[in-house]
Amino acid sequence: MERTVTGSLTYPVARVKLRRVDGGEEWDITRFAESLSVNTTPWRAADTFSLSLALPQMPHLDGLQQRLSYGEGGSLTGEDVRQFILKGQDFEVMIYLECLDEPLVEGQEPELGPPIHWGRVDSESWSLDTGGLRLSLSGRDFVGLLLDKPLNDRSWDAVNRLDIIKELADEVGVKVDPEPTGFSDTNLIGDGDSSWSIIQRLAHDEGCIAYLQPGTRYLRLEKPPESYDPERTLVWSALADEGELPLRSLSVDRHPPAREKYKVTVTGYNVEKAEIIEAVADDERELPDSNLVEKRYRRMDLNDEKALRKQAQYLLNQLASYEVEVSAGLQGGALELRGGMMVKLRGTGGALPVEHKGSGVAGSRAKRTGRKAAVGFDGKYHLSKAAHSLGSGGLTTSLTLQPPYKAFQVD
Repeated sequence: MERTVTGSLTYPVARVKLRRVDGGEEWDITRFAESLSVNTTPWRAADTFSLSLALPQMPHLDGLQQRLSYGEGGSLTGEDVRQFILKGQDFEVMIYLECLDEPLVEGQEPELGPPIHWGRVDSESWSLDTGGLRLSLSGRDFVGLLLDKPLNDRSWDAVNRLDIIKELADEVGVKVDPEPTGFSDTNLIGDGDSSWSIIQRLAHDEGCIAYLQPGTRYLRLEKPPESYDPERTLVWSALADEGELPLRSLSVDRHPPAREKYKVTVTGYNVEKAEIIEAVADDERELPDSNLVEKRYRRMDLNDEKALRKQAQYLLNQLASYEVEVSAGLQGGALELRGGMMVKLRGTGGALPVEHKGSGVAGSRAKRTGRKAAVGFDGKYHLSKAAHSLGSGGLTTSLTLQPPYKAFQVD
């Protein structure tokens, strides 16, 4: 589903549904929601959510339902929701969130696409104050169930890798869709690893990445992207070009390199031979009393040893350099941004003077003045977290940007 996100004014609509796992009963609880947040992460980790509910005794029209959308559940009371939750054990939450170009009118039903998040409730927190009873819910998508499931004393002998992945996914209600072809047989011993780590390993051995399609129970097994070029551009400037996203806040933390020596191993995939290949780079710096730290990375898009050796040396150099982490925010939100994407940052300014040959604001200034332009912390980044939050202040998106090599690191 295409999501329309621009730097101009948008009107967010939300819907929140709560489903009891043991019976399948589902309630629309949007009207009780005071705030919600969905945190998206790279494909190796679980996406998370948090939800704050006000549960008064009488029916009311407070919360996100009144401001942002209309829907079912008009006769429900806070006591109904409280009893519904206390009588169950395991719950699923579905969060729908869209940005519309025009506001809804009273009685109009928003046309919402698939949920932006679907997962299980991990924790409940109840509180009582002068405003009445409140409930906070938090949890993860279905990757969380796979992470929590250890494989003790389980083994497979000459079983197809895809069949093992399907078996582990099916145990938590996740389906591999679409099913790839050409997977080979393997021998495998669980030995305490989680189901998710086994799935990741098996996918890696076939030159694939495994991830959960957001807002669904579908597990995707796909070849890695052919390019890690930035998918969107974030601009610290009022002069954002069409299609760029202007930031409302920006902070930068710069960390010195740790006094440790590194050994870097990068794995790739030779498509012609259908086999895993790898390259190693050793740290040759003189660092007395330092520890040796081994780091592993995956570049399944690289299919020859020369490119892997070059990449291993690049990653080793990055580990021995200052590391920059950027925190940024967008007012109005940008739902298309998800953890794991590559983005480009420009317009930061104020750092070491360098010659800027680009076509952006800094480059234009350099051409006009004949001086070197300060490009600050501009460049390509890995989006390690994108948090979409909706509350009394409207929709906001908070971002954490890390050096691009973080995208390839194996946890």
